[in-house]
Amino acid sequence: MTDFVDRRVGIGGFIGWGEESSFGSATSASHYLQIAPGDETFQLDQEFLEASHTVERGVDTADVVKGMKAVSGTWSHDLRYGGGWGLLLEHLLFDESADAGAGPYTHTLSVGDYASGMAGKGLSFIVARDGLLVSGSDVADRYYGCRPTACTITCEDNAIARAEWTLIGAGHDTLAIPTPSYPTDNFIKAPSDASSPTAGFKYGTDASEDTYPCRRWSVTISQGWDPVRVLQAPEMSEPTLAGRLEVTISAEVLFQGTGASGDAFTTNYRAGTPKSLILTLEGPTAASESLVLDFPNVRLTSPPDPHMTETGAIYQSLEFKAYRSGATMEGTMTLTNSDATIG
Repeated sequence: MTDFVDRRVGIGGFIGWGEESSFGSATSASHYLQIAPGDETFQLDQEFLEASHTVERGVDTADVVKGMKAVSGTWSHDLRYGGGWGLLLEHLLFDESADAGAGPYTHTLSVGDYASGMAGKGLSFIVARDGLLVSGSDVADRYYGCRPTACTITCEDNAIARAEWTLIGAGHDTLAIPTPSYPTDNFIKAPSDASSPTAGFKYGTDASEDTYPCRRWSVTISQGWDPVRVLQAPEMSEPTLAGRLEVTISAEVLFQGTGASGDAFTTNYRAGTPKSLILTLEGPTAASESLVLDFPNVRLTSPPDPHMTETGAIYQSLEFKAYRSGATMEGTMTLTNSDATIG
């Protein structure tokens, strides 16, 4: 009986990422997170071109040549207050974090802003799918020249918050599996462990928002990045901005009748009135660990849905879109943790 020399099991797989000082120049990872089954779908697409002549019935191998390369895929993970995932937000938004404090630190990103200092940079992702080798050794896949094009952050009752990223990239190579170092920061979750946590969902007039019971919310940020191609190169160059930034929010909020603050959602939807929306998540020590998403001008984009679907509490499905107003950007994302920089 022949034994397998190199047996792999999918336990201990991880993903790492690092910032490229020059777009497309593959680099090592500076941050790592574990991945679970189904969490990542990175792949390299290699096109092949066939000659168009019809001298023969079929196509000879000599008449097939390599064409363009492209990296695509998604990646999902549980969120911690630290761990360097804010670096991915910088590259999605193309904005540099404003870091302040002396431990704890605050990292603020302006959603809709643009920082010239981000130009020319990229991201490399290292994916170790064979997390545990019974024997032998293996290599990890590295995808370089990457740029996030969308991110969805989701929080719901009795769950760890999650982020899902959509990415494009230039190329792929392999390298020896590095030794990962995982973050130990507290998870971002609901319920909070803080003794007196800040209300998680506030909506209303800016600076005087009302609090509403919310059991789930999701924020999606999409940034149009268009790959740039030159005739001589099989891999794409640094993408350019294409289309508008779009921020959408969905939430399930308790329906509270028609009082002054009870059904403000229906009233504001009919009037088309922009309002402020603040989403807050806090760790055990609120002043040291928090994530605050502040959108000063949101509009409801579909009718609130306070229909009875069960005999208990009635929740309404709300859909928002964030807008800028003059010099006021679509919003800010402020992450508080023990890291001196966001990434």
